[in-house]
Amino acid sequence: MNQPALHGDIRRIEEAADRAVALVRQLLAFSRKQVLRPKILDLNSIVVNLDQLLRRLMSANIEMKTFVSKDLGAIKPILVRSNR
Repeated sequence: MNQPALHGDIRRIEEAADRAVALVRQLLAFSRKQVLRPKILDLNSIVVNLDQLLRRLMSANIEMKTFVSKDLGAIKPILVRSNR
């Protein structure tokens, strides 16, 4: 490949990277302004779903017991924003 063509390709790659950076900055700015809507969580359902996931990943020689509570109810999560 000749030098002028190579320089043109590199320039187009740099321009595409600059557009990608600008898009990511816009998306991050948009997401920071987004209103968070808390959702009621059913902890028993979450535990049961995680139990099923873990059982598929575990080997057969591991025994796991899972207990849920009928009177646990649902919770509203506390939202924490991180500046990281």
